[in-house]
Amino acid sequence: MRIVAVIAGGALALLLAVIIFRALTGVALFDDRAAGGGASADASSSDGVGARLPEDPEDDVAAADGVLSWNDRSYTLAQDSDGTWWLCYQYRDSDAAPLSACALTGNAVGFARRENVIYLVSTGSGRTFVQSYVYADGSLPADLADFDGEAVDIDIDGGELRLFDQAGGSVGSVPLQTSAL
Repeated sequence: MRIVAVIAGGALALLLAVIIFRALTGVALFDDRAAGGGASADASSSDGVGARLPEDPEDDVAAADGVLSWNDRSYTLAQDSDGTWWLCYQYRDSDAAPLSACALTGNAVGFARRENVIYLVSTGSGRTFVQSYVYADGSLPADLADFDGEAVDIDIDGGELRLFDQAGGSVGSVPLQTSAL
């Protein structure tokens, strides 16, 4: 009788250990994209786990005071008390304050998105700067280009981010990423 009790107790202890281990690894490997209600019903893979499909347009452009919404986050540009402009993000439907993602090189003009790359356009000292940013933990922006002249407007035309001055003339253009990084 003791042997049966020891075996049953050992089996229950092992089952409890497995449940605790799976719960802890589930928390450690939690993906914030799944927080919005899980995977899309349209997407699936061979192991039965769905991958969320983007619901947002492929390209999006906003002025410095605008908002880009993508992948369960809303992105804005904000200036801190020191005068530095920041790309900030906030989870959609969240009441929390936006979080800073990265600093812009100069004064914000606007920003645009193609697929998973956000392009930041800023000016300073008679120049226009273009940076790219991909959302990820510890991600930093990459300096793509700088041009003589100060842009006041931006637009996406085909495969290019186009920069315009006050008179509507071209300051320059930058080829956009055409596939996810």
